[in-house]
Amino acid sequence: MKLSRATLSTYARYVEDIFFGFFVELYSESARKRQINPKKFYLIDQGLHNYLTLKFSENKGRLLENIVFLELRRRGFHVFYHKTATGHEVDFLLKNNGEWKLIQVCHDLSHIETFAREKKALISGLREMGLRSGTIITSDEAREEKIDSYTISIVPAWKWLLASYQL
Repeated sequence: MKLSRATLSTYARYVEDIFFGFFVELYSESARKRQINPKKFYLIDQGLHNYLTLKFSENKGRLLENIVFLELRRRGFHVFYHKTATGHEVDFLLKNNGEWKLIQVCHDLSHIETFAREKKALISGLREMGLRSGTIITSDEAREEKIDSYTISIVPAWKWLLASYQL
């Protein structure tokens, strides 16, 4: 079926208007670049996600990212995602009290390759945005990593969701 961009855009607005889900734009100062770049989609209902995909165990990381997005939205943040010049993607970029914040979400950092990948993307994003600290939200790990002049706070999702951890 052929659809025009205008039709797709209209349907995307309908999806957001009925609170079925939300689209997150790639961060750019240019409104045109934000419009033409791919958007990430987050469902409002995790149960619906599980029903539609029928893959409960493999989606833990995606489900955690969805939960973090919904909480950021509930807290009133306008959320973007960030793609670095080297092609790494940082899950969330938002402004809190006039200051940019980068948040990466990863269900399990226990594998050294996974931690290296997430850390590399976050550090690359911090460098490009001129920031000194970022956050990785996980299912259960808690620690702080100092890498060069950057600080990465690794926070368990339960603690972050209970708002005992400030952005």
